[in-house]
Amino acid sequence: MRKHDSKVSIIPGTILALLVLVLPVLGIGGCTGSTTEPTATTTPPPTTADGTLLPTVAGVDATLLYSSKCASCHGTNRQGGVAPALTDVSNFSTSFLSSFFSVHFTGVGMAEPLRNSLANYLKTNSVAAPPQTGPIDPAAVYAANCSLCHGAFRQGGLAGPNITPNQITNFTTEARLSTFISAHQSGQNLDKERRDLVAKWLKETP
Repeated sequence: MRKHDSKVSIIPGTILALLVLVLPVLGIGGCTGSTTEPTATTTPPPTTADGTLLPTVAGVDATLLYSSKCASCHGTNRQGGVAPALTDVSNFSTSFLSSFFSVHFTGVGMAEPLRNSLANYLKTNSVAAPPQTGPIDPAAVYAANCSLCHGAFRQGGLAGPNITPNQITNFTTEARLSTFISAHQSGQNLDKERRDLVAKWLKETP
């Protein structure tokens, strides 16, 4: 009778040992089981060298969009024409470009995803102008940084006022105008020498 009892008492102990080994493997109870939830990963939006591209919609041909909306004034290769060249837009963010299109001639009424596609297209295809050698040409600095809003001839546009000499007389000195440029849109990207030269050019050139 005593021998029979010893065999029976072994069974519960064996079962308990098996449960201790098996339950953690099944993820049921136990301190060794991992309770960390899997984390979802998101793909970051594509970026350019200087900023994030804007959200668009699938299926938009930005090249065709540019050809139909912009090429007649800015040139088929963005080289400029009756409107400034758009080959180098490195001084402008994609968000600025998209907002600019919303008030600019053929961009008026364009849906935001289409404006974004156009802004992304210009930004990703932007080719920085080669470094200028020799004396700095203020007209070239103006063309690259100001003409998009103020017009190739400073006559103004939908996004910037006329800034020919007789329209900026409130800036009584070139220094005041240079200071204003330093905090104004793409003028923030210019060093003091270029700002001063552009200010002088704006004040003196008819």
